[in-house]
Amino acid sequence: MKEFLPQVIESKQFKGDCSVQRVKMATLKIRMVIVLMALLIMGLGFNAVAQNNCTAMPTQQKKDCRIAKNGATVNFTVAGKIPAGAELTAVPVERVDVDGSPMLAAYDITLTDNGKEWQPAYGQPTQVTITDPSFGNGKSLDIFHETPEGREYVASVISVNNTVTFTAKHFSVYVVGTTGNERLVVSFVRTKQVGTNYVPDTVSVLVKRSDTLNNGEYLRQIVYSPSVELPEGDRFFGWSDKANYTSAESDRMSIEGVREMVQQKLHSSYNDLDTLRFYSVRLRAYTVRYVDANNDQLMVGVEN
Repeated sequence: MKEFLPQVIESKQFKGDCSVQRVKMATLKIRMVIVLMALLIMGLGFNAVAQNNCTAMPTQQKKDCRIAKNGATVNFTVAGKIPAGAELTAVPVERVDVDGSPMLAAYDITLTDNGKEWQPAYGQPTQVTITDPSFGNGKSLDIFHETPEGREYVASVISVNNTVTFTAKHFSVYVVGTTGNERLVVSFVRTKQVGTNYVPDTVSVLVKRSDTLNNGEYLRQIVYSPSVELPEGDRFFGWSDKANYTSAESDRMSIEGVREMVQQKLHSSYNDLDTLRFYSVRLRAYTVRYVDANNDQLMVGVEN
């Protein structure tokens, strides 16, 4: 019996070691399960956040609203990459033309998302459609957008069944007008060299009353002084609104004077395609030399 005692003791020690190992293995498994469950929960949370973010991202949407104005219903539709939960509102406002006459219509258009004003992303403009009984059918209308720098021209459109459609890069006040659609022809009668001869030649541009917006910036871009070709000995002295001009300074003006006269005409009454003509003032120039008694030159002048 004594010979087997050590063996029995070793067997008990082995069994004790196995129990400890089992406990350690079970603990490790529990920890692994906890870690896996934590990762699973985090994964589900991440997917939920990702899904929420995807829902909030602007997608191709269409928003509508309608308002009452002067006893009639005005409908608005905005289409483009817009947040799904965005809300469209429009408020009528009053605006006047450059001559003080009321514009046809003006609306402060706003899109809000989660209580905050929303604007289209750069390079992703939206399409705005307005149906207003005052637009009529087949009318030529001008669309303007109000910015901090002033009123910005957007487009000229033709109304169809009281409806106009235009592109909007930013939402604020949009103005629709009919005044200023009549075109004024501004013609410059100049001389042009053809071979050895100098013949009359006409250059014309079209302007509208709306071109006087933004402190005449559009008008300065459209109405410019064309080149004038003259025979040797003649000089160009500006422009005149008289075909039979004289050498008097009162008969001639610079291009700025031309623009001022065009602007005055645009603010007055005129019919579509009326013409305002300006003639290049071409005068023969003489060089006069003034000398003293010793024939020394005192000064040189140019007279016409």
